[in-house]
Amino acid sequence: MINNTNKPNTRKYWHNFIVFFITFLVIVGTNNFCLADKEHNLTILHTNDVHGRLLPMDYSDELLSIGGIARRATVIKTIREQNQNTLLLDAGDAIQGSLFFKFYNGIPDVKLMSKMGYDAATLGNHEFDKGIDELAKVVNTAKFPYLSANIRFPKNKVLDRKVKDYAIKKYKGLKVGIIGITTDDLKTLTSDTSDIKILDDIQTAKKLVKKLNNKVDFIVVLSHIGLQDDIELAKQVPEIDVIVGGHTHTFLNKPIAVLNEESITLIVQTGELGIALGRLDLVIKDKKIEKYNYKLLAIDKKIEEDESIAKELSILTQEIESKTSKVVGVLNSSIDARKDKVRTNLTEAGSLVTEAIKSKYPDIEIVMQNSGGIRAHKYINSGPITLGDIIELYPFDNTVVLAEISGQDIKSILETSAKDLPDSTGAFLQTKGLDYTIDLSQNPQKLSDDRTKIINEGNRISNIKVNGISVDEKKYYKIAVNDFIFGGGDGFSQFNSAKDVQKTNVLLLSTIIEYIEQNSPISLTVKDKINLLDYNKIRK
Repeated sequence: MINNTNKPNTRKYWHNFIVFFITFLVIVGTNNFCLADKEHNLTILHTNDVHGRLLPMDYSDELLSIGGIARRATVIKTIREQNQNTLLLDAGDAIQGSLFFKFYNGIPDVKLMSKMGYDAATLGNHEFDKGIDELAKVVNTAKFPYLSANIRFPKNKVLDRKVKDYAIKKYKGLKVGIIGITTDDLKTLTSDTSDIKILDDIQTAKKLVKKLNNKVDFIVVLSHIGLQDDIELAKQVPEIDVIVGGHTHTFLNKPIAVLNEESITLIVQTGELGIALGRLDLVIKDKKIEKYNYKLLAIDKKIEEDESIAKELSILTQEIESKTSKVVGVLNSSIDARKDKVRTNLTEAGSLVTEAIKSKYPDIEIVMQNSGGIRAHKYINSGPITLGDIIELYPFDNTVVLAEISGQDIKSILETSAKDLPDSTGAFLQTKGLDYTIDLSQNPQKLSDDRTKIINEGNRISNIKVNGISVDEKKYYKIAVNDFIFGGGDGFSQFNSAKDVQKTNVLLLSTIIEYIEQNSPISLTVKDKINLLDYNKIRK
């Protein structure tokens, strides 16, 4: 006979179990639904192409006393106090281009960025300008990660260990993956890159996005490849949510939105020299951008400086002034060394460099200087010119190379110089001894993606004269250039066919200083002439 005394308890047990199970399913289902529906706020603050401009500067006639890292620190601190979910990023070329880099190699820059709480930075091409050993010191100083997924450093253990492919930033309920990408034409843009390996940027991004998809809720690419390449990256890798860009110094007042089938990728960039801070406010839902708002915040004189950072800058500035305040000579007229002026026209700033080289090497027939090497970004007023003024004008450690090249190569070199006009680029040449015509209605020269080969020669250049005489394509001419472009920098591969090469190892900066000392007071005029056709294509 079966004992039924436990039946009521059994029924009660199963009743309670079923109630518990149903309740559990409801709770879990509800919680999952809430998590999926929950919105997360994220603010991305970003800079790019600051180029060592730690102090305020006069950027143009309208933008006076703008920029400065101490002011930027104040803005960042205020925003972070209002929003804990704030991500602070730099998209490369943070350190080269000022007296701070000339004397301290970027160490103060990254110390101050660390103090301000930067979360990550990528490597720009100019981070490599002093070589990978000096770069290793910079990276080792930073308290934030440097990210560059497509660069490998097989011969430098510090960089190979410290430069990461990506980082993950965790907020409450939100994980953000940050991938770093550096321009893949790095070897034509800077020196001493023979010991690194460069991977394809798009394929690298695809691989890492796939790796991160199940680890994070949101993906940001910190890019130093330039705006057009950013747009292509967004099209090829639609899983990227935001691209924080650099390299082309583009001021974007609003994001470029690249629409894909099921998603959107926002591209942002702040221009250059730290005169603005980008702020992108995001609402993220179901791992996608639900809403966004963007502002370029002007870093102007209305903003109070952060006292701690201003104090550190003051000490450094006094040290630099003690080394650079020496008057080297006198200018009879001012020099306009602003970037857009120098990179689209023959200028007095260019004439100073080319005249200095010609003065030292009088047998040379032609002098060529890439405009990207001229960096003052300001007016240098008439009157006394100091050592600091000259170093700001030409901060690089390039040396002078003498050689002979054919008239045919001269035309090809000028095609390279003019290929990007009307856009301003560092490849535009300042010259001495050359007159020629540029026709913007004609096809520009086209280079390979890595800028080491000419795909299409172009036909914008005509009527070339060397010191007043029409060029002979078969004749060889004596030239002087800097070692950067002679080595193929900025896409000038034509120097590979030069003959009678003499690498002087003479610093171009020393040549300029010597010229001013020996010829002061200096009166600068642009003697070479460019006849520019289809002028309406030049941007006002």
